[in-house]
Amino acid sequence: MQHALRRATATVAALASLGCTGDNPVSPETVWSTASVPGVGTAPAIPSSDTRVPVVVAAVPPPAVAPAALRGGATIGALRSAREQSLGFQNGTLDEPCMNEGESMGVWRLRFSGYGCVGLSSGTNGTALSMQPRSASASDETHAPLLLGPQYGDRLMLTARVQTIQQLRRNGEPNAWEVAWLVWHYQDDDHFYYFIPKPNGWELGKRDPSYPGGQRFLTTGTDQKFPVGRTYTVQITHRGNVVSVVVDGVALTSFTDTERPYVSGRIALYSEDAEIKVHQVSVRTGAF
Repeated sequence: MQHALRRATATVAALASLGCTGDNPVSPETVWSTASVPGVGTAPAIPSSDTRVPVVVAAVPPPAVAPAALRGGATIGALRSAREQSLGFQNGTLDEPCMNEGESMGVWRLRFSGYGCVGLSSGTNGTALSMQPRSASASDETHAPLLLGPQYGDRLMLTARVQTIQQLRRNGEPNAWEVAWLVWHYQDDDHFYYFIPKPNGWELGKRDPSYPGGQRFLTTGTDQKFPVGRTYTVQITHRGNVVSVVVDGVALTSFTDTERPYVSGRIALYSEDAEIKVHQVSVRTGAF
């Protein structure tokens, strides 16, 4: 069974255990101390309305083993020389309204459905990707779909127009992170980066098993907020170990990852307890 990063626990499982379906993907809640470990750095600020409090810790480096090859779907080495690729859904077609887990649509493959529907619907510029997981009805319940895209190397500019239509939690107030996420350099369920444009701010993070709970909050902010219902153009630029994030033309952060940076992996689209649409996706590689 998939395990979420659960509330009120310092032991957190992966986004999903391999081979299982539907439930409890990444929902990064912890009760870690606000104090950082001396000599390591300071923890990024979390909005006061967010119940999570990250801590920067000294992690024991894992064995020097190269990441396992990604399973399912061919790499796109032949496309690496292309400067820009449109990976949108305007020309997408499906035999059924909802994709099945493991099913592919062009370069995209559905890993988890969140016990809901991942398919195509009308968007602002034609056809868009739609994700609508099952609504959560209990506080310890969460549902989320994950759609995997192609694999890229260490120079990547990912641009997507994303929209959270509505938050679906029904047992109480939705959590701020229950919106659309962008994921990149996904190597497996334990290794990837993510960005969340939240109603109360934004969050850049990393799935890293060397940290308690397997998660690092890289940096967060409340200078820009992203209310539910609007469409945002999110641009992620990853060069080597430096990640920069721009939303609607506003630069939010540039972060240098000096601890075991991931330099390749798949892009992915993810929704946690929210109905979302992705209107456009493009990737630029090579020199930029």
